[in-house]
Amino acid sequence: MSLTTAAPGTQHADAAERVRRACAAATSTRELLEAVGDITRAELGADGSFVCTTDPVTALPNAEAVVVGLPDGMRYPWMRNEFIDDDLNKFGDLHARRVPAATLHRAIADSGRESVRHHDVNRRFGFGHEIRAVFSQNDACWGILNLVRVAGEPDFDDADLDFLAEIAEPVVEALRGLVLHRPTLGPENVTPGVVMLDPAGRVISLSDSARLLLDDLWLVPLEGGLDEVLPCQAYTVGWVATAQALGVRSPHSAVTRVQGVSGHWLTLRGTHAATEQGDLMHIIVTIEPSRPDDILTMLSIAYNLTQREQEVFAELRAGASIEETAARMFISPHTLRAHMRSLFAKAGCSSRGELLSRLFVHRTGA
Repeated sequence: MSLTTAAPGTQHADAAERVRRACAAATSTRELLEAVGDITRAELGADGSFVCTTDPVTALPNAEAVVVGLPDGMRYPWMRNEFIDDDLNKFGDLHARRVPAATLHRAIADSGRESVRHHDVNRRFGFGHEIRAVFSQNDACWGILNLVRVAGEPDFDDADLDFLAEIAEPVVEALRGLVLHRPTLGPENVTPGVVMLDPAGRVISLSDSARLLLDDLWLVPLEGGLDEVLPCQAYTVGWVATAQALGVRSPHSAVTRVQGVSGHWLTLRGTHAATEQGDLMHIIVTIEPSRPDDILTMLSIAYNLTQREQEVFAELRAGASIEETAARMFISPHTLRAHMRSLFAKAGCSSRGELLSRLFVHRTGA
């Protein structure tokens, strides 16, 4: 099938402008994702959509997701395909390759390969063509979008790809701003929680503290065995750990930082246990309140800090003096102060105390 070609930014110009307005007006990630999903689904004639935020460092789904028109039974195989199966147009791969948007059938045609997702997931639930977008900036991925049409509908075209690429920048800027709007550490003196899964992803055990912390998350609940329903963040880090144990190539690390319903940041990590013979035995997911170091890199990315400014940022958080920091960084105090002024300007503050308060103090009224 030949693809229709339109001049970039012309065919969907009105919709792109609606996305920009929605990005400027959104006061929460959910409001933003609902608007982006609704506009893109209607504009591109899609029948189902999935849009979510991601940890900008690891590109794993984190705080929020909006699913429309996709049956509940599709969630588990779709997520498992994303992190376990060898397939085309994985979100992590698109981000790593700096591809803002791509269609599945074009990838199939270009590669000469079949797609597990097309045959065993999309087609099984009555869908045909698929288009995906990653909302990335430099090395950071802030969100992902998946749109599908019912089987028998025509494929997405070049103008659709151009439209999704065009809206990436305003969506990224809006997501960055919303992350910075209310940063807050997790509650203190909370025992880390542990979830143990078998190699098939079924829950074997769940600690009381894990249950408590997971209740703060809401991203796409999935049935997990033992009558447990877990938010998919627990599965994503678990499946990445599974992929690593099985030697499956993955662009992800098994870590995601999540801002829960309470506003607290939680960190989830996945690892695995093996038998003496090296066979995969268990997948272990831990969840705990985020420490400053857990979100330092993410916030540095959100503020668009240079590598030098990130180093200064870390030193300021550690409480080092101007002289100590300058000596450790092998620069003069004058140069260090210049980096600090740039850092404060990007963070919208004027002092070390204001910077740390802005980043790490829980502000329930924000």
